[in-house]
Amino acid sequence: MISILFVDDEVMLLNSLRRMLRSKSSKWKMHFMDSGPKALELLKDEHIDIIVTDMRMPMMSGAELLKEVRKLYPHINRIILSGHADQEILIKSTQVAHQYIAKPIDSKKFIHILERAADFIGTLTNRGMISLVSKVESMPSPPENVQQVLNIINDETSSIKDVSEVVSKDMGMTSNLLKIVNSAFFGIPRRIAEAKDAIAFLGLDILKALVLSDHLFAVFDFKKLKGFSCSMLWEHCLQSAFIAKTLIKTHSEDQKEIDNTFIAGMLHDVGKLVLGYTLTEEFEKIIQISQAENRAIYKVEMERLGFTHAEVGTYFIGLWGMSQQLIEAIRFHHSPQSALETGDKVVIAILLADYFEHQFNVIHPDYDQPHIDMGLLDDLGLLDYFKNCQKIAEDYFTQNKEG
Repeated sequence: MISILFVDDEVMLLNSLRRMLRSKSSKWKMHFMDSGPKALELLKDEHIDIIVTDMRMPMMSGAELLKEVRKLYPHINRIILSGHADQEILIKSTQVAHQYIAKPIDSKKFIHILERAADFIGTLTNRGMISLVSKVESMPSPPENVQQVLNIINDETSSIKDVSEVVSKDMGMTSNLLKIVNSAFFGIPRRIAEAKDAIAFLGLDILKALVLSDHLFAVFDFKKLKGFSCSMLWEHCLQSAFIAKTLIKTHSEDQKEIDNTFIAGMLHDVGKLVLGYTLTEEFEKIIQISQAENRAIYKVEMERLGFTHAEVGTYFIGLWGMSQQLIEAIRFHHSPQSALETGDKVVIAILLADYFEHQFNVIHPDYDQPHIDMGLLDDLGLLDYFKNCQKIAEDYFTQNKEG
């Protein structure tokens, strides 16, 4: 049973949460505390999976509480509650939380967020991997400007204008955004020169993925990690995102699905960054073995660690509160049967995009190429779909090489 701890100094709000969540009592073990110190005392004796805390509390603020929880119980999924008036505090303190929920609380949305977090935790089985990824808490947190952009994007009341005002104040972020949106990948006929136009073109979901990816790739310094190139990994992720988006646009008109596909493509290999950061020496050995024996990195990871970068990335992304669709797309991008059997367009698009990117963008001819069983595709009635996608991907690469 998933155990959730709610912390708020307003007793009326705690009582309201009790009533709101009464129907979940058979699935979740819930605890309610009215202060940070009481919550820490409870944590000494109770196993907690998720903590949800208010930010503004006397004696100990929500940020101070979550800082302690992060240090003492890094496995706990940390969620903060915040009103609009807390925005400045939120910007400075979200480095200790995985997600935040704006007040006033919308009951359906609140329950959905908790259900998603609970379902995600319920699927985790490799405790060694969870322990490892918990170390990622020592990663450099997003700079204030990056965090502010992410917070505004997450606020459903925000507009493109609100986001543009923040992005435009940061020359580095604006430069990177314009560089990406004007690249050959997007194939825009006219050059975009202002952040607001770039954001309007991309949409807020894709902007969020780009900002997160840009930050993650920027904070890792892998110059001493032999055989590993962050720039090549970034290009692979970006290329995979565009291939996946191209594939799904031929089979779906749902803009949310199209955006989710691009986001999953951008983030599908984030687990490699986490492994390189938390297990630098071991990951270097994995790369060396992979190159010396011409074996796929994920196969060597499984052999030496008992899990792969796909699983690590899944956990990492899951803590951010990403949708189940994105989580499965990242989780199964090296597991053809599992991906195909989901029947999910986004999950399958990421699997195929990664496969085709390796197939048509060959860097090392002897490198172990990913494999998809044609018999399995035939059994699932997806063989013609695969061949169609293969032709689309081939045309995509041909056009980009010619361009």
